[in-house]
Amino acid sequence: MLTRMFASVALLLIMFASPAAADPNAIGMAHSEAFAKACAAGDIPGVLALYEDDATVIWPGQGEVAHGKAEIEKLARALCKAGQPGPRLKSQNSKQVAPDYIANVGLWDLTATG
Repeated sequence: MLTRMFASVALLLIMFASPAAADPNAIGMAHSEAFAKACAAGDIPGVLALYEDDATVIWPGQGEVAHGKAEIEKLARALCKAGQPGPRLKSQNSKQVAPDYIANVGLWDLTATG
């Protein structure tokens, strides 16, 4: 078994009812949990629904950067396969960078054969 770790960086558009009351870490955690669930199920449309059309994801350590949903879909199809263990979130940190945006940085662990 080969264990690899990767980080995912995404800027998420969140529509806040009250920006001052919103907790960026709670929003980021909800996004990460939704990603983990969709990825483990091999639900590519569910993974893609978590990103804006012009989102960018970066998976350092794997040399993978994707701009836009078409490129994100290629990465997700390679990573998220039903019946295989999906990535596990090790840690995450979210910061509000604008009234409607947070930056969500997560460290994930993935075990795969190979």
